[in-house]
Amino acid sequence: MIDQETITIFDRLRSTRGLDECAHFFRSIVEPLGFDAFACGVVDLEERDRSVFYIINWPERWRRYYVSSGLVNNDAVVGALNLRRDVYTWSDLRADRKMAEAGR
Repeated sequence: MIDQETITIFDRLRSTRGLDECAHFFRSIVEPLGFDAFACGVVDLEERDRSVFYIINWPERWRRYYVSSGLVNNDAVVGALNLRRDVYTWSDLRADRKMAEAGR
């Protein structure tokens, strides 16, 4: 069940005008929680080369590495999308024995 605060955040995200405003709003939500990096996009789980990022708020060095190394093909967070339909954390993924060792 989604709580009212989450619905309000989704409504505000939908009302943003453009990617820059959306990124700024999302950053204002996650930074107080201790997150300094995030990405938003569409991941094709069958053909990951067709994945598209709309917003990447990563350090430039990490973004270049992630894209050029093909890490998207072994990214545990992306891989978990095949198995999970609810919120999960990195700690959840590390504890999950179903996750491939390569994805860890």
